[in-house]
Amino acid sequence: MSQEEAQEYFIEDFRLYVASVHWKTAWTYQKFAPHEYTVSEWNVQRRPWFEQMVLGIRKYGYKEDFGKTTYIYLNLDGRKYWTQGASVKQTILINRAKLG
Repeated sequence: MSQEEAQEYFIEDFRLYVASVHWKTAWTYQKFAPHEYTVSEWNVQRRPWFEQMVLGIRKYGYKEDFGKTTYIYLNLDGRKYWTQGASVKQTILINRAKLG
């Protein structure tokens, strides 16, 4: 499988994942950085899938600064997705925000 085919496969799998999990509004950040998040513990049986999504964000995403921290973001379907940057095994959530 080519790199391009692998990325396309990931994107389709990522769409399935984000549609299948619960997203919660991050009320604490609503005024200055509105976003939502999903926590892997909410879907324990999907933890391996969650880890694959984290790896894909990091592989196919881009670096961008937010304040003093650099995150890796993945844009898809009008939203950007990111994690906090811990190791994959330590990562417990994926964030998303509307683009624009």
